[in-house]
Amino acid sequence: MSSKSKYTVKAIKSFMGMDCPGFNATLCMDGKKIAEVINDGSGGETRFNWEDRKALKVTIPWVDWKGNPTMACCTPEEAGLMEHIRGMRWEDLSGSQDLTGQINPGVFVENLINDFKEQSRFRRFCRTSTLFRIKGDKPDEWRTIEQAFTPQIKALIVGKYGNQVESIMNENVHAATLWKCPHQVALC
Repeated sequence: MSSKSKYTVKAIKSFMGMDCPGFNATLCMDGKKIAEVINDGSGGETRFNWEDRKALKVTIPWVDWKGNPTMACCTPEEAGLMEHIRGMRWEDLSGSQDLTGQINPGVFVENLINDFKEQSRFRRFCRTSTLFRIKGDKPDEWRTIEQAFTPQIKALIVGKYGNQVESIMNENVHAATLWKCPHQVALC
């Protein structure tokens, strides 16, 4: 497990829980399944069913929910995830100062799921529309042309806005949704 490991989710199922939306998903590291993850939507923590749960446990330094130093006893895969997210903070994910402190593995997976859903949503938009931003547009807004992206559409955008074009989402949908993805698309 290196710090460059890539964590992804697949087989996502969402449902309405008793208190909030819930989900279950498969967590993968570098394409390999490492855990089944479930949040039952009852307001509690996200639970992990680690593939290596029978492996010898390891102890790593961690911080509790109050930010106090502690030790965590966990599986090797869980330790790898915790090392991966060490230092990631709520404000890094949300862009807001309302929540502060170290995130936990459940929050990390929830953000992976939200990014996956947002990418899927943008891919749907990009099948039939061209989404782009001009320098000075708000970070969570995209302009649209109600036509599928083509070299001719790109030429039209660049011809009209020139070097003011900041991004054309259709050219790289994935880059538009990493961690600080826009939560609303403004159609204009």
